[in-house]
Amino acid sequence: RVRDGVYRIDVTTGDNTLWWGQWGEPQTDVIIDVDAEQTSEAPQTIYGVMCRVRGSVGLAQTPDADLLAILTDTPTESVSETTPEADQTPEVEAGTAEPSAVVEPQPNNGDGYLFLLQGTGQFAILRARGRDVTPLVDWTPSDIVNPAPGSNHIRAICDGNYLALYINDQFAAEATDDAYREGQIGLVAGAANRLGVRVNFDNLSVAAPAE
Repeated sequence: RVRDGVYRIDVTTGDNTLWWGQWGEPQTDVIIDVDAEQTSEAPQTIYGVMCRVRGSVGLAQTPDADLLAILTDTPTESVSETTPEADQTPEVEAGTAEPSAVVEPQPNNGDGYLFLLQGTGQFAILRARGRDVTPLVDWTPSDIVNPAPGSNHIRAICDGNYLALYINDQFAAEATDDAYREGQIGLVAGAANRLGVRVNFDNLSVAAPAE
């Protein structure tokens, strides 16, 4: 959630699970910049950004006109083309008017590309698919990563099948992969210690790569 002007992820007890938030219109090619500050001290942590994340969290969905027509006993051609919020639950009370909309479920299971730092001072680029995570650039120690507690500026580039990670304005790694071509952006954190982790994300910007 947003607290004190920053997007904060709090993991109270680390169990090697990644927690993320995603939003925005689906994008194809993007450059993501963000300042990430780990304020907790335990270094067994992971945090960073995601691109091309599957799902449509927070976006309005187009109602299924045929199903809506059946529920409201209205001909398909006369159904309104309104688009409710994705998290809006249609309210239908017994004996009252028609529902506002029928929304198709939009899975968001974490599929996408991960650009991650460790509190110990390492980085990696990974592809997530369900519960499987494949390293495209395996974990690499580097002195360009400020260890925990501390702040790092992260830049992730997703341009066609090209992926690149910059840390504190320095090039860290690159990879090529064509598994995902479009999706939302996300911010992510996790921990492998009993104290968990707190990460504040600030000054987030998303832009198209220069042609």
